[in-house]
Amino acid sequence: MGVSKDEAAVKLRRSLVDIRSRFDEIRENPIVSSRKEISKDFLKALTILEGVMLDYPECCINSYAEKGPFIRLRVYEEFLETGRDQSIPIEFWAVAHAPCSSTCKRTLELGRKYLDAVAEFSENLKYHVESRLLLPRFYQTGGARFVDLQPIDYDQHKEELSVSRTQFEDEARLRLPEPIEIVLCNIPRPYVLVEAPEEPPYKMAFPNPDMIGTMWLAYTPGFGTYMVNAKTGKLALYITSDKWIPKVGEEWRSKSNFRIYQSVKTQK
Repeated sequence: MGVSKDEAAVKLRRSLVDIRSRFDEIRENPIVSSRKEISKDFLKALTILEGVMLDYPECCINSYAEKGPFIRLRVYEEFLETGRDQSIPIEFWAVAHAPCSSTCKRTLELGRKYLDAVAEFSENLKYHVESRLLLPRFYQTGGARFVDLQPIDYDQHKEELSVSRTQFEDEARLRLPEPIEIVLCNIPRPYVLVEAPEEPPYKMAFPNPDMIGTMWLAYTPGFGTYMVNAKTGKLALYITSDKWIPKVGEEWRSKSNFRIYQSVKTQK
């Protein structure tokens, strides 16, 4: 009896989870944990194995294994440095892996392969997926912490809001330095909903359930962000690099953090 691709994919994911769990057990062994190079090499080998099994580009697998998750952040720095942060190929946002560079041809090819597969399944699904991937995307980091935004015209919706633009701007300037960017937007659904302890006046869980809905978003590129629900005034997010970096490591500090990026469709 043959095994369908879907069944094979489920078994593969389960195997990867089992391998990763086993690795965590091994790493906690006093003998292994005391020999950092062994632990490091084992993790590198496991990362390569996962990448190969998931059919990610070899160049990206090796880059991630050598440099870790920070390579995704470097890619967004490259987009900024070359003035392409508002014209990122949609294919880069269609993939799950971290590209090795902002010009990785294998990543573009894989992203296009994914999008073409969706189109073959359903034109309606293709339209839905592409419309979501083309939304502006706000990053707390150059990693995988982001939310999609649907910009809203303030003049057309101000009667529906309990927080005016002037009120929000005044609040934001008390918390963030210039230059501050301010956007009224709808957040349909963050990709990941997480819970985290709050540390007033900050709210650091990102994304979180309080982020869904009509939001005022303020951000100082590279420094921090402040977000409240425009209809209720409830705080959704408030964090700055100086507060956040000590928790995750200095290597995550980057000018690519706390910015809005934009995707565009490319010519086939």
